[in-house]
Amino acid sequence: MSSPLFRWVVATPLPLDQLLEQRGLRSARADGRVFVDGVRAGSAAVALAAGAVVEVFAPRPRAAITLLGESDAVFAVHKPAALPTEPDHSGDDCVLAQLARELRVDVTGLFAVSRLDVGVSGVLLVTLGTLSRDRLLAERAAGRVRRRYVALSAGVPTPPEGDWREALGGKSHAQRAVDGRDARSAHTHYRVVATAGAVKRESPRSALLALSPVTGRTHQLRVHASAHGAPLLGDRKYGGPARMTTADGSVLGFAQILLHAAWVEWGREGDRQRVASEPVAALVDAWVALGGDLAAIQSALD
Repeated sequence: MSSPLFRWVVATPLPLDQLLEQRGLRSARADGRVFVDGVRAGSAAVALAAGAVVEVFAPRPRAAITLLGESDAVFAVHKPAALPTEPDHSGDDCVLAQLARELRVDVTGLFAVSRLDVGVSGVLLVTLGTLSRDRLLAERAAGRVRRRYVALSAGVPTPPEGDWREALGGKSHAQRAVDGRDARSAHTHYRVVATAGAVKRESPRSALLALSPVTGRTHQLRVHASAHGAPLLGDRKYGGPARMTTADGSVLGFAQILLHAAWVEWGREGDRQRVASEPVAALVDAWVALGGDLAAIQSALD
């Protein structure tokens, strides 16, 4: 979780809006970025008691979803890396809120069948109503919802194809570790599609990975890759570099985690649906800049 931009402990009782008005932060409440004693402040009047803790979080960069397709109340959406799937401390703006506005429905009727972390881009499924939600959850439990991610890593896992089955747990929802506290089983199939040579003698080689999660634990792909010596580029939380030096000596910075949900497939036998989201420019450009073969990107999607 990010740290608050502003934090106050109230000395004397006063209305929340008065406190925000004094500091020019009224718009932060409308964005859903104001929390009182850890609870998001809604639109109703709030009287702050002495000792109340008020926190205001910074907004995320604006980003917009793209609706990729719809079938029987299941919506496939492209999520930009900067946008959360659900509301977080950066505010109410998220995939579900934007889709609710586009469909002109109440956001409470929408459910994200899988969630993509902030910093990760790609396609995800959102259902409308309980019937489609329960149907998709049953399909996911039966293994009929298939997903393919492409990623760039610092380091090349061995062997070149296989399964990562380390259980994942951790002290909080935001941080996971192999065999952490309350660990739950996790399973990822991986394939090294191609590698790019190290641009410095002491630097690891980069790899283009095709990743297929069998389970859906929090941060599963990121933790599994890191545990096998291949942290993802831009994933500083799990040991991935924030930048690398290219062959011509220029420094390549990563503004997002170079992990992209490329396609998802679901549906009953004989009525399968697949929706794809083209790998984002940030991933493609980084791969080419590091000396990777552009044609390998297509191979990662097969």
